[in-house]
Amino acid sequence: MPFDLKTWEGFKGLSKQGPEFLLDIAAINARTRQAATTALRWHTGTFKVPVDVSGPVFDRLKRIAGERWIEMMAKRGWTLRSKLYLEGPFPCFDLRDQVVLPGHREYRIRGTFQKDNPQPVRYEVPKDLVKQDSEHRVSLKAAMAVDGLAAQPR
Repeated sequence: MPFDLKTWEGFKGLSKQGPEFLLDIAAINARTRQAATTALRWHTGTFKVPVDVSGPVFDRLKRIAGERWIEMMAKRGWTLRSKLYLEGPFPCFDLRDQVVLPGHREYRIRGTFQKDNPQPVRYEVPKDLVKQDSEHRVSLKAAMAVDGLAAQPR
């Protein structure tokens, strides 16, 4: 059955007036409010293992990878607040050469971390990009002409 854009349901959620190029600050604040009150964040690390590795060697590699990842996160200012979870195996993908490594498997380690000394960041949003009311619209050309967002330290 060929794909037919006229009967596809995916367009129902799109605005009839076209794409939105303005920032709805109230909606952004509502989405991020819960994350701002919770200090815990999920982080994921990866490591690769040869396919033909034995059980005891895999356990040692897994432990070493977890210890190194926790150490690296500590250097970035994050403290582990949960046990680590192992996910996998997944196909191992070399990011530099953009190829799958057939002799290896990738495993992912997940854990909940807390920032040691969280610093709030304030973003200055250009007034021309802020949605003023439900009818306020701007074209892509006008939105691109406005200077971008810049992080301002508090």
